[in-house]
Amino acid sequence: MSFPQFDRPSFAFSDLTHINNCQALRTLTIQAVETYDNFIEHQLMPAQQYYAAFLDGNETWHEWLEINELNTLLAQFREQPCMNDPTKFINEIIQQDMTLYVYVNDRSTRAAATQDLNYIDDKFCFTGQHGEKRLLATDVPPWEMLSFSDLAAAHRSLGCDEVHFNSFRRCLVIPKTDFFWQVQEAPLRLWSRRTAGKFDVLAVTDVRGMN
Repeated sequence: MSFPQFDRPSFAFSDLTHINNCQALRTLTIQAVETYDNFIEHQLMPAQQYYAAFLDGNETWHEWLEINELNTLLAQFREQPCMNDPTKFINEIIQQDMTLYVYVNDRSTRAAATQDLNYIDDKFCFTGQHGEKRLLATDVPPWEMLSFSDLAAAHRSLGCDEVHFNSFRRCLVIPKTDFFWQVQEAPLRLWSRRTAGKFDVLAVTDVRGMN
């Protein structure tokens, strides 16, 4: 028997590419994060709880799961915001206490409009140990001091040979999830995640000409 897929609410990102003042950009980005927190509380979590109740009454999707695995999946999905749903057999849990920043070029901003990180230009992505396409993100926002030379060097060390200090034109503001793993501590703290799958992009900003 087939069953409906999770109709996950979609977040409306903020286009901040016209903002060239650091303080204004900081304020508006914080507002975008607060709007996202409100989205999670009032749209995403009610939708997750409704779908969890639906899944709990349908056995076709979890026939090969142990009962404790099933209970854990559904309990997580009821209680914690996720980027996916239990039918993937692992929940990607959103960690609201941390925001990450992905520095890219203009064409990669399509990832915000589509809420899909697969649209990040391949030149900014490296290949993981299982052949998957992966991105790099940092916790340094565009209104703070950021060495684009260090960021470009980190990309090149992972095989992104076409990335240089002047390659970065835009920044995607995203939430951290438990699917990210840290790949570098210094000189920049960097995290990585595969690009596959829908993902909430909170805002897009410019990164040049800040004052």
